[in-house]
Amino acid sequence: MGKTYRAHKSTTATKRELIFRDNDQSYASVDAALGDRRFRLVVDDSDRTQYVIVIGKLRGSMRRGERVTQGCIVLVSWRGEKCGTNDKVDILTRYSLDDERSLRRYGELDALDAKARQFQLETGPGYVAGAESHDVLEEDIVFEDIDTI
Repeated sequence: MGKTYRAHKSTTATKRELIFRDNDQSYASVDAALGDRRFRLVVDDSDRTQYVIVIGKLRGSMRRGERVTQGCIVLVSWRGEKCGTNDKVDILTRYSLDDERSLRRYGELDALDAKARQFQLETGPGYVAGAESHDVLEEDIVFEDIDTI
């Protein structure tokens, strides 16, 4: 380290302005990182009552500045028109923990929290696809022994 190391070191943290969504934007929760700056997102789409799973691509200006990991809340912008199950979105910004608390205080993330919780219940361990209720778990299913068949 040279003489100017401390001169280049920034010591002040800047507080940025909280960004709310516009008409063509939505809040999303990151479910998984897929690689190549792509993420699987659970999106709060106000047009639908069910959660929506989409593929989101990280914007070029966010490549080095902010790390997006599983569980982060992000602001996304829809590409073109919303078209069925092949929806694609661009990730515009990632919210810090302080920003998430502020958005929850304003009531902006209530619908997203409910839809993300529903997604976790339906895809979590112990869920049986096609069951009418969540009372049936994998442990309750009895498998017959192959030798007796």
